[in-house]
Amino acid sequence: MAKYSYKHLTCLGQKLGFLDNKVDSEEVFLFFHGFPERAYTWERYLDYYKNKGVRVIAIELKGYKESPCSSNDLGEYSLDVVCNEIIDFKKQLKLMNVHLVGHDWGAIVVWYLSTFYHESFINAVTLNAPHWLVFKKALLSNPKQMMKGWYIFLINIKKLSMKLLKIKNFQLLKSSIKKGSHGKLPDALIESYCATWAECLPSMTSWYRAMRYTKDSDDKVKIPMILLMGEKDPFFVKSLGQQSMEYCEDGRFTFVKDCAHFIHHENEAVVLKELDQLI
Repeated sequence: MAKYSYKHLTCLGQKLGFLDNKVDSEEVFLFFHGFPERAYTWERYLDYYKNKGVRVIAIELKGYKESPCSSNDLGEYSLDVVCNEIIDFKKQLKLMNVHLVGHDWGAIVVWYLSTFYHESFINAVTLNAPHWLVFKKALLSNPKQMMKGWYIFLINIKKLSMKLLKIKNFQLLKSSIKKGSHGKLPDALIESYCATWAECLPSMTSWYRAMRYTKDSDDKVKIPMILLMGEKDPFFVKSLGQQSMEYCEDGRFTFVKDCAHFIHHENEAVVLKELDQLI
């Protein structure tokens, strides 16, 4: 399905697959996808910025098809470990003037990088994911968020969740994508994701089971941060967006009207408008 060919780099012992539009530019966008997508979800963004003369690199998250992780140690999916690998990735490619963009779990990675490794990046855009501590607290204390995040509790029961998710060729996952995107993701794209789930779903979902290793810290994001969330996102209560701004020294939160959880597919123009203003 991928229009661009995957390249690979070993970072602190972890193989990371990535897509690169190979533009020679001073400015670089570093993109991170979310669950349960792949790096090539960003291929239209790679094309768009290739035409504008801006380099874009999209990393496949650890545990997904092109970034396999053989370890069963959930600590390998802690944000500290993952982000250290990404910093090594940046150093090996000698990337300068880097802008961060992430969706869902990729956005959580961006939040973390922007907080603890802010000196390595210029600014950041997060899509459909509040600050990790805001979400973590709400998941444990807000009844409405508990209901919206029921799947996280299920995923933490590994054997049961794997059995349920595989029913009817991953119908539950497919339905959640369609619901969360208002049907804007083409069936062919969803099926291309599905082709790797039988092999990779246990490691893909390790991100949820590793949430216990996430650092609790009141440190603030020190680079400019934009958070975009779909006004109709079925997975988060609306209050989490504005609450996330409390962790930003220079933050801006915006609801995207008539969008749900996959706004990079549902309203690409709005996302690109925000990104264009960063460079």
